[in-house]
Amino acid sequence: EFERTSPTPVEYDTVYTDASGYYQHLPGVGIYNVNFYKYGWQPGQIGGLYLTQNQTIETMDMEQGYTVFVDGSVSGNWTSENVYFATADITVDEGDTLTIDAGVKVLFTDYYSLSVNGTLIADGSEDDRISFTSAQPIPAPGDWSGLNLYGPGHVLRYVDYEFADGQINGTDVDYLTFEYNTISSLPLAANGLILNNDCDHLKINNNTIDILGQKT
Repeated sequence: EFERTSPTPVEYDTVYTDASGYYQHLPGVGIYNVNFYKYGWQPGQIGGLYLTQNQTIETMDMEQGYTVFVDGSVSGNWTSENVYFATADITVDEGDTLTIDAGVKVLFTDYYSLSVNGTLIADGSEDDRISFTSAQPIPAPGDWSGLNLYGPGHVLRYVDYEFADGQINGTDVDYLTFEYNTISSLPLAANGLILNNDCDHLKINNNTIDILGQKT
């Protein structure tokens, strides 16, 4: 799908590939997002293309899985066969647990947040990191609100947290495990991680915080 974002109004042209995955299209001059969809596969996007003449667009490698749109109260197990789009603020209610498997991508479509009043287990791996990021075609710092943790027992390991408007906030987060995470592409006014009130039995190791190139 060719989504022309400029000049306005926004227009969409749907193009189908052949059996080998190739396609040809002759769009008008403009700025485009190229969206890729196939049932049973996670969607892909190439954003901000300036099309003024004939050109070959890079290959899009898609992964098997499905798109899941989430809003409101969430819990249970999020698996890597899906990509998750937050279309509103999402909350893990007190007493509930959200477990996010290694390799999962969570994309926020607008200025939304994830607030955890229950328990968050986001346990990635060195080869399959978990991502909390922007769903915008050309992501920028401040695209989505941020992550707020309340109460004990959260686990964040091998997580990439990027393009949020603020730091990860933790309140009364006793027994927090926070290891091998990367926090990047936040506004200059943001911090990386802020813990409020007295927090005990913390396990915080080997994290990278890079606020617009300023590493800590």
